[in-house]
Amino acid sequence: FRLGLSQPTVSHHLKVLREAGLIEVARKRGTWVHYRLVPEAMEQLAFALGGAPSPEGVLATAERTVAW
Repeated sequence: FRLGLSQPTVSHHLKVLREAGLIEVARKRGTWVHYRLVPEAMEQLAFALGGAPSPEGVLATAERTVAW
């Protein structure tokens, strides 16, 4: 399906999500890269947004670490 975004824009946002630790490379096939969510990071994000009862650790990014 089409996202209505250019390839460089999608690549930029995937890079931001990777640097935040929310996704990781699952596998590479030629020029294709398959990503997967990082479950622990998603749980921590849900807690930070008020959608989970407790944190399962510390959410860390390149810029800062948030512990609760």
